Amino acid sequence: MITAFKLLFADINGRLMAVSAISAITTLGIVHSINIALQSAYHDTQSLYQSGLVFSVAFIAYFTTQLFFQRRTLTLTENTIMRVRLAILDAVRSAKLANVEKLGPQTILSAIAYDANVMSQLNRFVVVSVGQLFTVVAALLYLCVVLPVGALIASVLFVLAALAYKYRLSAIEQAMADGRQAEDGFFGAMHSLLTGIKENKQNQQRSDALFDDISEQAHKVRDNKVWADTRFINNQMILMATMYLVVAVVVFIVPFYGVLSPEQRMSFVIIILFLVSPFHSSMELFRVLAQLRVSKATLDNLYEQTQQAKEPTVTASTTLNNSHVKTLRFEQAHFQYDSDGAFNIGPINFSVNAKEIIFISGGNGSGKTTLLKMLTGLYAPTQGNIRLDGKVLEQAQYAHGYRQLFATVFADSMVFKPFYGAKNTDKAVLLHWLNQAKLADKVHWTEQGFSTTELSTGQLKRLALVQALMEDRPFLVLDEFAANLDPEFKHTFYHLWLPQLKAAGKTVFVITHDEPYFSVCDKHYLMREGQLHPYLSSGQSLINAM
Repeated sequence: MITAFKLLFADINGRLMAVSAISAITTLGIVHSINIALQSAYHDTQSLYQSGLVFSVAFIAYFTTQLFFQRRTLTLTENTIMRVRLAILDAVRSAKLANVEKLGPQTILSAIAYDANVMSQLNRFVVVSVGQLFTVVAALLYLCVVLPVGALIASVLFVLAALAYKYRLSAIEQAMADGRQAEDGFFGAMHSLLTGIKENKQNQQRSDALFDDISEQAHKVRDNKVWADTRFINNQMILMATMYLVVAVVVFIVPFYGVLSPEQRMSFVIIILFLVSPFHSSMELFRVLAQLRVSKATLDNLYEQTQQAKEPTVTASTTLNNSHVKTLRFEQAHFQYDSDGAFNIGPINFSVNAKEIIFISGGNGSGKTTLLKMLTGLYAPTQGNIRLDGKVLEQAQYAHGYRQLFATVFADSMVFKPFYGAKNTDKAVLLHWLNQAKLADKVHWTEQGFSTTELSTGQLKRLALVQALMEDRPFLVLDEFAANLDPEFKHTFYHLWLPQLKAAGKTVFVITHDEPYFSVCDKHYLMREGQLHPYLSSGQSLINAM
């Protein structure tokens, strides 16, 4: 799966395990020195000095090893979350668009925000708990030397506690899995609240119903986690109570029978009381591992889904050098979604020449958006061919070479404030397009990118076009670009911008329903029921044609 997981356990099995073992030995030295000092007569100064020396050396060693251990664990924790997040995000960006869309942003975000963080935090608990387990083992070995019967009693307690945890582990892990599933529902409902905040404020009933759904999911998360953690707490409390009861028996009842000497009872009590905290932490390992398995299963599933949908890697054969494409042709091209009953398009047949302006119209649900994704290489045709200058594209070329020929402004396009991927930006060209878009007084260029993206809807749309033009691709695709423009700029777009782009050598595809400007294009197509037809107005309106 993810390399970070393997690296994590390699770290745990390596240097950290060695440090944990050393730390356990130093802790044992501290306990031993205190035990000897308490049993020494008050006038036995040599024994006290020796015990004090052992304590000092053990304490310094303990402090040094723990300082290294905690710092290394902190680094390990942050490295884990970084590696897991980067591995999944890299897999997501390399996966086919249709598969990423099917997963949905809330599923990916919940995994990145919740499960990756859980993994990193719990990994730290794993390392600490394993370290405490070393301490328990070392203390039991020490108890074997000074009081074998006491070591047997403590070992039996430890085994019984482990069996009790294992007995409930399956039900507890299932509750954690149910809670994690509810987390997805919570993130999905929260995503709806935040992305639709205007619509929710506009409709109080919708807002209340949505919040009720959020509340229900939050309650499910809470109830499952409380149920699971309560079972762990019950186990912990039984274990702790049993240990204290054993101590009470040794202190208050055993003296009546004279089975153990005062020195033996003192050693037993000191070691058992010392073991309470390490015992508790080492038993916590069961809860942590159960929760780790749940989060790891979620991350594994997401990673595997994106890896299975991974697009071909960039090679010399997938790269296209068609910066000056002359013809683009679709031949019997289809796209079919994986899910049953999903809307599919095809067959699509059309051809365009360089420097043409192509309009595409069509009603809602006619397949325009799917067509644009196939046109721009975001979706590869499931049947049929696409030809560039007469050459049929191979499947591997869609994801890289072909796709890089297009600059796009989709209806939901993202304007990146940092100008990612732009090297040696021509500031003069950028200023020209900002002036053309009438944005030069609102947006300027900095070393980091655009100075702002806090603009009105129409202004942001224009800035998206500027961003696309700066990519300098031979094909430009504009999805309902003029829909949110004011009448003045809409006129400018059709009668000034499009002719300029054509003169600059661009081949422009425009999704539009602006009938007064249909004469501007060189070719016009109508998308209807998943198929592309030449648009023949014959004096009829677009509504009648659809």
